[in-house]
Parts: sequence; structure tokens; C-alpha cells
Amino acid sequence: AYPSSWKAAEGERPHIVQKFVSEGGRGFEIVMIITSDLPLPPGTVITEQGQREMFAPSELGDMLPEGATFVNAQSTQIEGVPAGILEYRMPGERAGMKFMSQAWILNFLIGKTLVQVQFSVAELPGSNDDVSSRMTAFKPLFTLMANSIVFPDKWIPASEAPASTITPSSSSFPLPLDDPPLLVMTVVVSLIVTWTLGLTPPLLIRYVFVRRPLSKMAASWIAAGFAAFFWLGFRALSQTQWVRSGTGAVWIIMFFVARWIMSRGYRLRTQSPEPTSEGLRP
Repeated sequence: AYPSSWKAAEGERPHIVQKFVSEGGRGFEIVMIITSDLPLPPGTVITEQGQREMFAPSELGDMLPEGATFVNAQSTQIEGVPAGILEYRMPGERAGMKFMSQAWILNFLIGKTLVQVQFSVAELPGSNDDVSSRMTAFKPLFTLMANSIVFPDKWIPASEAPASTITPSSSSFPLPLDDPPLLVMTVVVSLIVTWTLGLTPPLLIRYVFVRRPLSKMAASWIAAGFAAFFWLGFRALSQTQWVRSGTGAVWIIMFFVARWIMSRGYRLRTQSPEPTSEGLRP
């Protein structure tokens, strides 16, 4: 899942399956899905333990491109599958324009194919923005996008997959497709419940507990925490018969709305000038 303001496009280079660019394709934040087949003999199976060793921090450092500066590496999981995160900073040049970029890459295996989801930011040309600060600001969004990755084949055997994606499974609450008025009411109630749950915490923080605008960075982390919490909660409840599972796109939208609520009206505090003697009265 990715923000609606971003543009999705097919990769223009080998091994790039798809890319997503901020600001409708004109921004400096890019997400790319990169795949490459490992040169392994036929019949080779990489065990789960082997995957953990492959994505250990010490091994991830060997994936650094030439000229890159190491920032961080850690082991993690995606959908229960061993994975690793590598972060580095790297200078670049394009059409005579020099810039600095920072990449935060999620690595995992599908069979014998290495999949890399590369989240990257670049400093704005001619600005004083620090690329590490830009990465810090966008990492909550990148984390949400990374957590929206799902492996359908991991949980649903091909022999048991439904013939049509419209037909609901027995483990989810069926939508009344044959009753339009009830269908509309169901969708409206679902939207009201989802948005009420998602926006109540940021509203309480902004207008009840803190009672002042938060900085954009603080609001980003809080909004990302709530969005991830509700997304995981709804996903867990989707195993019951009362809640229908869906994509994480709504929670990415909720992240931006919640961040706007908590940071709206924020201004950097500046030191007030000291009063001069001319402005004082006895």
C-alpha cells in the first residue's frame, strides 16, 4: 500500500519490478521493488535458519554498494519470514546535478529470489536540508508501507484459493452484495467506525492532553504508531467472523490525517527580542 498522492510505474531498469514516487512522480522520495535470482544449483532449498544467517547484520553489510556509507543493519521478519534491513548513505550525480541520498532497504527471500524493497530519500538541490533528517521524517511512512506487504500464497494453499475474489471466504463477514441498501449502510457504518477509531486518539492528544500543536516529526511518529496499532488490530480481528480484512491503504491515509490534526498550526519557537529602554515606562 502507498499514499494516493504517489505515482506507481513499471521499473525502467532490469530487476526493478515497480517503483513509487512521491508528489505524483515529481518528488525526491522513491520506493522500488527489486528482484534478483540467486545463482544456486537446481533443487537447492534455503532453510529458515539459512535465511536468518543470510540476513544477519554482519552479512547485510556485504550488500553495500560501492561508495556507500554504512548507517545501520538489523534482522527482522515480514509475515513470519526472516528478513533484514540495511540502511546506507550514498552520493550521486545526474545530469550535472550532485546530490546525497539515503536508502532504507528491506530484504527477504521468495524461493530462490532475493526481493529488496528500497525506500530512499534525497536532499533537495540547493537546499540546506540534511538527508538523514529527511529519512527520519519519512521513516514512519516507510515503516507503514513495509508492514503492508503480504504473502497470500504463504497463508492460502493454491488448492484452497477461492475461484473468485468477490466471493467471501467462510472466515470473513459476508457483504450483502444482493441487497444494495444494506450494502450501502454496511459500508457507511464501516467507514464511520474505522475513522472514529483512527482519529479519536490524535484528537484527544491535540485538544485534551497536550492542547497545542506538535512538531511534524513528533506528530509523524505518534500517527504512525496509532496507524500500525489499528492496522495490526484489524488484521488480527479479521480472523473472526465479524471483521473483514482489507488493505493497509486506509491506515496510510489515516496516518496523514492524524499527523495533520496534531501538527496543524505548529510554528518553530523563536526567542523574543529583549525590550529596549525606549519601550519602558517608569
